[in-house]
Amino acid sequence: MFAMCNELGRRRKDSSGLAVFWWSFLSGLVSGSFAALFVNPLDVIKTRLQALKKADGEKEFKGITDCITKTMKYEGPTAFFKGVLCHMIVIALLFGIAQMVYFLGVVETLMGIKTNQY
Repeated sequence: MFAMCNELGRRRKDSSGLAVFWWSFLSGLVSGSFAALFVNPLDVIKTRLQALKKADGEKEFKGITDCITKTMKYEGPTAFFKGVLCHMIVIALLFGIAQMVYFLGVVETLMGIKTNQY
């Protein structure tokens, strides 16, 4: 998704054909947000299965299928999206920053690798 969004954006005025910095950052934010949205149900299931100590009234699960079935039965489909907004914000920023670091060539500079890209 990042590559697709990045291709749609504005290009630098030089002959590199690369997207401008801010467009790559926005592409990272958008693709990170969608990634977080789509994996959130799996993250909810994983977290519920990993809980060592259950709170009073919390359901015990025997496996992935049992967790999905009980969550859907007792809480409905919205339970799989609990915390999704916070997750989207965190992942979007992390992915945007990762793309920024890549875009600016920070790692290459630290390692002393010469690139023709910038």
